[in-house]
Amino acid sequence: MTAGGSAEGQPPPPALESSPGCPARADPAASHAVPQAPERAAPQPLQMGPCAYEIRQFLDCSTTQSDLTLCEGFSEALKQCKYNHGLSSLP
Repeated sequence: MTAGGSAEGQPPPPALESSPGCPARADPAASHAVPQAPERAAPQPLQMGPCAYEIRQFLDCSTTQSDLTLCEGFSEALKQCKYNHGLSSLP
């Protein structure tokens, strides 16, 4: 016998890569591929209501801007939405 385990004069055994059902020799690109997570979308508004979009816009602005005067337009849109839906009255 030779170091490979076959008797002299005998053809070598078929390669393991071609053996069906041999998971150890499966295509390394396919077996080790890590599925990519989808890009993270902006979080959905927790409150689902008639003014959820305006609330989300205002919150996004207020958490990213250090100068809250830049968010006044979103605040006014939120106040107007609430007024239009009877959720509050404008001062």
